[in-house]
Amino acid sequence: MLSRRISVALRNLGTPFRSIQTSQPLDPNTTQEKQLSTKDALNLLQSQSKHFIMGKIYDRSYLLTPGDLVTLPRIQQPLGSVLNLSQISQVGSRDFTINGKPFVSNLSIPLTVVEHTRGKLEHKIKFKKRKGYRRAIPSKQPYTRLRVGQINWQS
Repeated sequence: MLSRRISVALRNLGTPFRSIQTSQPLDPNTTQEKQLSTKDALNLLQSQSKHFIMGKIYDRSYLLTPGDLVTLPRIQQPLGSVLNLSQISQVGSRDFTINGKPFVSNLSIPLTVVEHTRGKLEHKIKFKKRKGYRRAIPSKQPYTRLRVGQINWQS
């Protein structure tokens, strides 16, 4: 079975996808571009077994799969609360990838707050020039860990 890769550019919701790139040699009688609707492409992707997403969480992009743990700088959410990740710029599997312009619609992923933790102990040096005053100030950076849930395919 030859793997196929769909490179999709979404301009607006409901517009057809632009191009399909295949690893098979193309017939000279057929055209390289094939029109797919958003719904058809999501159904093709949903039929695959494992998925990945490229999403933005607090203005940083992360490559995630369902079940991953993400460590972020501290966010003010209680333990067990669920955040919805809707800014997904890319979703894909081994065979298909959908790129959003700027985001893929009809998808959301729940992120559950698992723990609030602190990083390793770091020493910051505080000093004054030419005075002989030097102090090492210990500090730990606060972090929040999020668990990535299953992809919600909305049609």
